[in-house]
Formats: sequence, C-alpha cells, structure tokens
Amino acid sequence: MLSHDLIDVIGRTPLVRLRLGADRGVEVYAKCEALGPGGPGARAARLAVAAARPADHAPVVVSGAWAPAVALVAGRLGHPVHVVDDGVARPALTALGCLPTAEPPTLTPDAVSQDELAAELAEDLDWIDVVVGGDDDLRATAGALRAHLPGVRVVGVRGSLPQNGSPFDELYRLNEHEAFEATRNLAFDEKLFAGPVSGAVYRVLGELAAKAAPGTRIVGVFPDRGEDCVETVYSDEYWARHRIAELPLSTMSAALPDKALRVVFVESSDVVVPAALGLTPIHVRACADPIALRRTVLRACGADKIVGVLSTGNAHQAVAARLAADLGVPGPSAGFGVEQVGRDRQILPAESNGAVGSRAVLSRLFRLTTGTELVQAELRALAGAGDPSFDGVAGVHFLRAQGILDEVTGVDLARAVPGVEEVAVTTPTGDRIGDHVGYVIARAATRAELLDRLDQAAAHLHVRLRPARVPYPLVSREAVVNRSVVTVGGVEIGPDTFTLIAGPCAVETVEQTFTSARMALAAGATLLRGGAFKPRSSPYGFRGLREEGLRILADVRAETGLPIVTEVVDSPDVDLVARYADMLQIGTRNMQNFGLLEAAADSGRPILLKRGMSATVQEWLLAAEYVAVRGNNNIVLCERGIRTFEPSTRNTLDLSAVLVAQGLSHLPVIVDPSHASGLRELVLPLARAAVAVGADGVMLDVHPEPEKALCDAKQALDEAALDGLAEAMRDWATLAGRLSPDVLRQDPSHQDPSRQAEPAGQAR
Repeated sequence: MLSHDLIDVIGRTPLVRLRLGADRGVEVYAKCEALGPGGPGARAARLAVAAARPADHAPVVVSGAWAPAVALVAGRLGHPVHVVDDGVARPALTALGCLPTAEPPTLTPDAVSQDELAAELAEDLDWIDVVVGGDDDLRATAGALRAHLPGVRVVGVRGSLPQNGSPFDELYRLNEHEAFEATRNLAFDEKLFAGPVSGAVYRVLGELAAKAAPGTRIVGVFPDRGEDCVETVYSDEYWARHRIAELPLSTMSAALPDKALRVVFVESSDVVVPAALGLTPIHVRACADPIALRRTVLRACGADKIVGVLSTGNAHQAVAARLAADLGVPGPSAGFGVEQVGRDRQILPAESNGAVGSRAVLSRLFRLTTGTELVQAELRALAGAGDPSFDGVAGVHFLRAQGILDEVTGVDLARAVPGVEEVAVTTPTGDRIGDHVGYVIARAATRAELLDRLDQAAAHLHVRLRPARVPYPLVSREAVVNRSVVTVGGVEIGPDTFTLIAGPCAVETVEQTFTSARMALAAGATLLRGGAFKPRSSPYGFRGLREEGLRILADVRAETGLPIVTEVVDSPDVDLVARYADMLQIGTRNMQNFGLLEAAADSGRPILLKRGMSATVQEWLLAAEYVAVRGNNNIVLCERGIRTFEPSTRNTLDLSAVLVAQGLSHLPVIVDPSHASGLRELVLPLARAAVAVGADGVMLDVHPEPEKALCDAKQALDEAALDGLAEAMRDWATLAGRLSPDVLRQDPSHQDPSRQAEPAGQAR
C-alpha cells in the first residue's frame, strides 16, 4: 500500500481471528491496535491532534504512555512536542525531538472519541456480540461502538467501578498475576507478542468464550506491544522480585447493575447520563428508513424498557421524534416544548402543549429560564426525577424573508432593547435565505412583557433583498448552477443516473402489491410506486385502501428494500402518509393545491411533483417554488403528459418540457410514460424517447394481471412487458451516458446498509 504521508496509514489496524473458542464454535477476534505506525495510541493521537486543531507551529504538551504516538503525529504536522517529565520512554521521546516541560498536558486520551475504531469493526464484521478492551481504551469508544453495532455488549478490563456512571456493560478487575500470565499465554498460544493490557483482555476473552453459546462473535482490542514490557511481564526476575506468582488468579467480574430503563439517543454519542438516574443509553445512528431504525433499536432492547428517545442535534430531531412515535414513548423536548406564537415566534415555558422547535434555540431558551441544560432536564423527566423550575419566560422571534439577502438594518437598535439577550443575522450578505434571516432572543418576567420586548426589537429590524430576475428563484438555475441530486431512501435521482420507478398504480391487495413489487425489483427498479390514496374523476371509482394500503407498502418495503413513492391528496393526510412513505407524490390534479404543497413540504419528505394537466412549465416551476420556499429543496419534477385537443391518447407527452425544465431549473426531471398515453403498447416507445431526450428517470405502472386492475388497466405492464422494457432501457441509458449496464439492476437493499429483508408492519 503506497502512501505519501505516514499519518495517512495510521488506523486500519489488523483484525485477527484467534484460536480461542474455535472448538466450541465461538468466533474470537483480536483488533491489534498496536500493530501500526506509531504503535500504541497512534489512532487516538491522530484523532486528538485533529480535534484540538492547534494553531500553526503551536507546541503540543502531552504525558503518559501515548506520548510517543502524539510526538509522531504532531511532529509530522509541524508542532513542537513538549512532554511532561514523568519518566515514560525518555530515549524514544528524545529521538522523536520532544522537549521536557512542567506545563500541564494540552491533550489527553480521555477526550478522544474513537468513532473510527468502531466504524472499522462494523465494516469488517457485520455484527459483533461482545467487544472487550482496557477501560482506558474503550471508555471514549463505547458510545460509538453501540451506535455502529446496535445491541453490542461492551466489556471493560482492569478498571475499578466508577462512581459517576460507566460506558461499560461489565467490568473485570485483574491483578498483575492474572494479566501477566495471560500475556505470556497469548504469546505462546496465539504468537502475539503483546503487553499486559492485551493480556488482560485475552484472559477475559477466554472467560467469555468458555461461557458463550456457539455462533457468538467476540472481539478484543489489543492496545499494547510486548517490546515495551520485556523487563516486566516477560522477566522471571521481575516476577520473583515483586512476588507476582503469589497473587490470586480470580479474575473478578464486577458486573454493573443492569438498569431496567433505556433511553435511545439518535446521533448523540457524547451525552453523559448520570448514574443516579438509573437510565442506560442506547446510541444509534440516524437511518433513512425509520422502520429499519425501529427494528435496530428493538434488537438492542425490548420496547417495554425504553422510556424515551432524544437527539441533541438539530438535523436529527425529526428522525428522533418519528422513532419515539413508533415506539410509543416521549420524544425530543417532550414536556419542554416551546409555545408556537404565529409562524415566527417561540416561547418557553409553553402555556399550552409544547411544540418541538429548533433544538439549538430551545436549548438556549432553556438555559436562560432554568439555568440547566435541556438534555439533562429531559433525562431527569424521563427518569421521573422531577421537572425544572422556570425563572421568568424567554422567547425567540425569527426574522424571515425569501430571496437573496442584501442587508439587515437596525441590529444595534434591536440589541439595545431592554431584555434582549441576542440578535443574530445568520444569513451572509449575498446568500439565498433559507428558513430565516436571523433571530432575536429575549427574556422577561411575564409573557406579556416578553412579547412586548420582541415586538420592539423586531420593529427595528428591516430586511432588504436583492431583486430576483425570475419568479421562481429557489428552484431556478440562478439558485443552483449545477443540476441537483435528490436522495430517496438511499437512492439518488439526478443528472448522472437513470432511475427506474415502477409499481402498481393502486394498492389493491397484499398479494397484488407484493407481486408487483417483486416484478419491479427483478426488472431493476430502485424505487417502488404505489397508490394508497387514489383521486378519481368519478366518486364511484376505486379510491384506494388509504392507511391499510400504506401498511401494505411498508411491509413490501421491509421485504424488498425498495423505498416507497406514494401520493398524498389532502393536507390533513400528510402526516399519516409521511409516516410510511419515503417520498410524497403530488398528483397532476393537486399541482396548484398550495395548502397541500406547503403541508407536504413541511413533512420533510422528498417531493415528486407531477405537472398539472394543462399547466405551463412556468406554473409547474412556481408550484415547486411553493415547496422550496418552506425550506424543502428535495423536489423531483415529473412530466406525465398534458391535455390537448388530440383524443387518440389519454394525454400528450410533452418531451420538450423535460429540456425546458432542466434548462430553467436545477431540479431532476423524470417522465411517466404510462399516464402520458394511457396505453401499454405506447409505454415502451415513449420511455425510449424519455431516455433520448435526457430525462433523469421514468415511472411505470405495473400489475401482475393488468386486465383485473381496479384503475388504469389499459396502461399497466405485465411481467413480460416490464422485463422487456427494462432490458431495453439499460441499453438506452448506457448509450445516453447515464450509467453502466449493471447499475440499474443493482439490488436496492445494498443502497442503504440499514435495510434488512425482514417483515415489518409498523407505521413510521
């Protein structure tokens, strides 16, 4: 492996299968952290120096056994390294150019969270039952291990029981005799010349492997080298002088109390849960498929033990809230939500049921009114340890506008208003405004006084915009020069791929939907369409199975891994449909249903926007602007034909609109040849034309028995027709430079590692 910098090869240490446990069918592996450039602590040193980001040529002060590793990393980056004179590896440190100092360390290994180590283990082994390591080595890694390997048991070695909570599920305390003897056994049995921490881990691995059921997979982290302890562990003279052999061989397991209650953290591995609360954290990563995320959590713990779901970052509040709803437990800010006053204001404490606002803002308001951190108050509430007391009220006023910011005036005047704590302009001049331009935070003794202060501050602030040259600035090429890519459940739709979306026009029965989905998957589709709500011209037509249809689609996704695209036809149904769907479709009849567009945008789901029956391209893009103006830019346009005077086909496919829309907008554009013609014999040639004109994908109606379809029977493709069309499209798309022939047939379950082929029937 060629590398141009020594630092680049730190990490990716060997993972070795040990002989231990093999006779019982137990898999035991050693992650040999010391076998790499820099030796023990090199990975932690690289991460710590990167996290600290010392100024150019600023000295780095370290102490302890990891000093040589820091010396290597920091020295390579041009930082002088000063070592606290503690007698550790003096010749080696001198050789590396280190200088002695009496200053306190600026880097400590305890501050390093080794997410990278956890990620490597998860990449090398799909699942792990137990990870064992020295308590100093795994203390900062335990949360990341649980996030990457849900359900893993983390066992620490050689630690004393902590007084203020522990990241471990179990701790083993070993004396020198136990550790030294195991280290020698490790060298003799496995030919790994390691240090005493590795030996202690090896001894615990043996204890666990002897009790484990066949098929169990255990990994031990070996952090030290034998070369560093030749005169101690491997010296008979040292053993005799210190009477090592007289110590007992008991290997005491100091099992931590199994706390009955769990709290799930989404992307929040740095949170400390006080031991006194009796809560055990389960750390998980956000997942594009909430059903898969729920399944992941339940593999780690029974639902009856989970008391709540939290997330400390803004980006994952919606994921955490949806997971909490699926589990039937309180979610983020439950009980401490803000009161929404209009669209632009939030107040704490809430007089009515609290809404979940911006996490960062809510945390700020919470500190102002209680003096405590929001996450700690949430944990106390979940544990039944009492609610915080509020001192007055605090609130935020968001300054909103849409367009390109030119200037905000009156900031100093707003800051001078009594009770105003902060005035911030968060959008740089010349940038397009997102959700808001900035905000004002104030506090007061009463709610009325707070509102008055926010009114005064807001009155001083004036936003000036730069003139827009097009009526749909957010979706235009002026906003984003390059064409966008929209990701739906791990599947990308954009200019470099060609996406096949296929499925039944309507969900009719369980069998029909599963069969249609399997047909679509076999043909190479990466997204599944299916209508649970069907807007029909006649009130007597089949109008869909509604929520039952959504449940069927969720079950199909669980089996096939295909993300779901389904239509929502009314604003009150948006939340329901969004719980199940990966992408919300706005149909041709609703393209200018502006309330529905706004509600769908606010769901946070990607939007598939079909062109209206008689809409111009500009009207189509203006409808997309209604979605984008709400802060949702994940929009895919769908040309599905327009009404003309020609009665031969259901609609007239306007292929020129694909090119026009792509020229005016950065949004992806796909084509629906099924609805465009309404005739299955025309679907293939129209799909060919869509590829030729440069569409980013096509959406097809399929049915196992088209003649029995409850709606749009004449346009549905059967299995033979779908296979033939898909085969042809792979060749056409390749000729168009979109993708290689094998990409379209890629198993979509590989798009997102969280997707598993397991049955599921839960709402999301």
